[in-house]
Amino acid sequence: ADAAAKMAILATIAFGSRVTLADVAYEGIEEIVPSHIRAADEMGMVVRLIGAATLVDGAYDVRVQPALVDRHHPLAAVEGAFNAVMLQGDAIREIMLEGPGAGGIETASAVVADMVSIVGTTGTGFLQDDAAWRTLERLEPGRLEAPFYLRIEVDDRAGVLAHVAERLAAHGVSVARLVQHQLGGGAALHVVTHRAPTGAVNAALAEIEALPESQGRPTRLAVVSDRGVP
Repeated sequence: ADAAAKMAILATIAFGSRVTLADVAYEGIEEIVPSHIRAADEMGMVVRLIGAATLVDGAYDVRVQPALVDRHHPLAAVEGAFNAVMLQGDAIREIMLEGPGAGGIETASAVVADMVSIVGTTGTGFLQDDAAWRTLERLEPGRLEAPFYLRIEVDDRAGVLAHVAERLAAHGVSVARLVQHQLGGGAALHVVTHRAPTGAVNAALAEIEALPESQGRPTRLAVVSDRGVP
């Protein structure tokens, strides 16, 4: 919830439209298991909790979720109590700020800075400098595009991988990388896709989960690998 609140504030400032905590989709790391971390390592990635605010065709999407980050991406190097904010835009290309995310002195400094800002608006009104100057709509969740990591548990027998690939292809989702781990009674497929709409990936996963050879609900995580703005 703390990261989600930070993303609501950052998105409000970045997009000029009021974003509240209720507008942020967020999930924690409860479903991350050792096999996720192992697969990420084999594919040259690390697992990080990522907050992302995206503006698409005049609509915004703000979310906090575990993601696989390419080891060469600057966000992969952020560890421990440190936070990093990466800004991407047509004019600025890419800017990254990194610093302590918690601590007595750090928090006190931020609180005092806010108090000074409020005191400085005495007589003119604090809301005079409100960052929200327009109203934007939320992006439909299924329209958000990204590369994804998928973990799918299946029976270990001939033809299963082909069935999974068929379901992904039927929804326009193409596979970029694949790692397979043997399990006690089957196999775990670790798939990284090319960019695809969230709705298409979810639809494909629903069909894969319904396959007779599927062993439970698949996992879907976002992938962070690109740098800069084309």
